[in-house]
Amino acid sequence: MDSRSTRLVRPGKPTPLVRYVPIEYATRAGSSKFHPWADTRRYLLQVIRMVLSYNPLRVFLPMSTALLVIGLLKLGYDVVDKGFRPAANTLLLLFASFQLYVVGLLADLIVRTNRRPDDVELATW
Repeated sequence: MDSRSTRLVRPGKPTPLVRYVPIEYATRAGSSKFHPWADTRRYLLQVIRMVLSYNPLRVFLPMSTALLVIGLLKLGYDVVDKGFRPAANTLLLLFASFQLYVVGLLADLIVRTNRRPDDVELATW
């Protein structure tokens, strides 16, 4: 299962077309070893690892932006309702947004420095 999903996620970048090629195989002998909770958790962790290893800003930037928007809306409410005395949870939302953004930038930096030279995307004008 992991190998198949890796091969499907990697061509998500602009590369040649991906096409489905059916194969013939024998029927299963024995019973399934699939455990719904453990295997689903393991599969989701694998997908998260793959996304973070290719482009971490795709994960961290939307989460950081969502927290920033919620924090700014809460700050606007605090300004209107309490006369610019922001509550502690407002500041916590804004700082958490900033921290998520910085962690995303650091993860992106680590991914970019560990990339092989032939994996670097060329700039297009």
